Amino acid sequence: MEWSFVFFLNSVLLGVGLAMDAFSVSMANGLHDPKMNKGTMCKIAGTFGIFQAAMPMIGWVCVHTIVELFSSFETLIPWIALALLSYWRTTDRLDTGRIVLLLIIAGVAVRAAYVLLTGHLVRQHDAGGTNGHIPYMEYIYNNLSLPDVTRPAVNQNYHPPLHYLISAAWLKVQTLLAGSDFYACAVENIQILTLFYSSAAMLVSRSLFRLLGLKGRGLVAAMAVVAFHPSFIILAGSVNNDMLSVLFSLLSVLAAVRWYREPTLPRILCVALAVGLGMMTKLSVAMVAPAIAVLFAVKFFQSRAFKRLIGQFAAFAAVCFPLGLWWGVRNLIRTDTPLTYVPDIGKSNIQYLGDYPVWRRLFDVRTPDVWIARGKSYGYDYFDYNIPLTMLKTSVFGEYYIGKNEPLLSVFAYVLSLSNLLLAVTAFVLLLRYVFAKNGFLCGGLRAFFGVLVASMLGMYIKFCFDYPYNCTQDFRYVVPLAVIGALFLGMRLSENRENRSAVSRAVDVVLQAAVVLFCISSFVLYVSFQP
Repeated sequence: MEWSFVFFLNSVLLGVGLAMDAFSVSMANGLHDPKMNKGTMCKIAGTFGIFQAAMPMIGWVCVHTIVELFSSFETLIPWIALALLSYWRTTDRLDTGRIVLLLIIAGVAVRAAYVLLTGHLVRQHDAGGTNGHIPYMEYIYNNLSLPDVTRPAVNQNYHPPLHYLISAAWLKVQTLLAGSDFYACAVENIQILTLFYSSAAMLVSRSLFRLLGLKGRGLVAAMAVVAFHPSFIILAGSVNNDMLSVLFSLLSVLAAVRWYREPTLPRILCVALAVGLGMMTKLSVAMVAPAIAVLFAVKFFQSRAFKRLIGQFAAFAAVCFPLGLWWGVRNLIRTDTPLTYVPDIGKSNIQYLGDYPVWRRLFDVRTPDVWIARGKSYGYDYFDYNIPLTMLKTSVFGEYYIGKNEPLLSVFAYVLSLSNLLLAVTAFVLLLRYVFAKNGFLCGGLRAFFGVLVASMLGMYIKFCFDYPYNCTQDFRYVVPLAVIGALFLGMRLSENRENRSAVSRAVDVVLQAAVVLFCISSFVLYVSFQP
């Protein structure tokens, strides 16, 4: 054991916390029995003193000795947990709410396991070096100011600063408490923030699903997809601004639906804050703006309270526009940088795909490898140039090679790919069904909202891929909210009344549920059990 200031501080804080706990309980006992005799007082004090001295020592012994007994079967612990969860499910002791809660807990556990097993420079996107996301945070940490954006940009400073401000503040808090020697660990602990964002996305998704009427097995299936979707697991360990932007996109959708159901000023201000802060994180959050504009228009023409709605729209603009656009306006004024500036890495880059014709990038689905999404940029002799195919591949494997030398890993990788393909195609078909036909989940305004939302996200994503024709721009991380929207429509299908269904319809439901189970198990195995 090494004595240090941090160890001393932790010990003092632990003692203070225990003393506060004992003091509060003792005060409650005293108020309950004002005439307590001295013997009882001594018994209470002695009990607290003995146990609160003994418990930390017992904890220390467990950590340093008993934990060694678990090392021989630590790889089996996730499987034991899965078996227990399966047992509880089959005994019908759990209702839908408890199952969803268990899925959220499992999702947090999987994300945390991935973060613990994956370094902060592993499977990242321009994180380290001298020009990455971490140097952006470090600039704010060291200078207590925002950097200027230069063209052509050779770093990540062109991104809006919210995520980097939060990360720099997180670094500052850690180093103030633990000392400057803790800085390297503090940088790695940025993953704690993205882990929190990814976990919070599950709660937002649950609120959206319940708000739109998902129940029973439909709610469970939708939450299972979100809990175990590889994109959320990978982004939980990323240090860039993607996960926070996804969280704000989902919050924007949830807030917009709530406002449509009850159009009040506080609710439209929530929409404005979600969109504005999202654009202050990453401009791609603006992909939700067309759908929200359509929802505003539908509600405006449906309602007779025109003056009230115009006032709400003015309040929305007064909050959203300054938050979302100030960074771009600042850079336009200071360095003549366009509002939607994205650096072009150049035609000489090995990832360049501009020589491929449009039809091949949209319809040529040949692929030599199911695992790799960036081909030549990782030393292979091919390109993944097809946008839909690369989108599907990166949705479950990211842009990085996860290894396929182990036979069992290969099996789960194929199962994950096939189940993801089935769920994605089914979700798209269900989207068309629920958007263009009357149903019990979406009214006219919300049908238009989700239709425009998916169309705008896919349209802007494809446009981005052609405007910047590189392997890296085809990554699913730019449109991760589509995974939640897809899970929503799958959940709608499974939430429908099954009494008058045909045998074929019931068989389809069984296949969908089986695909969800295989998807979740395969994702779990790939991103936890086979981590390096």
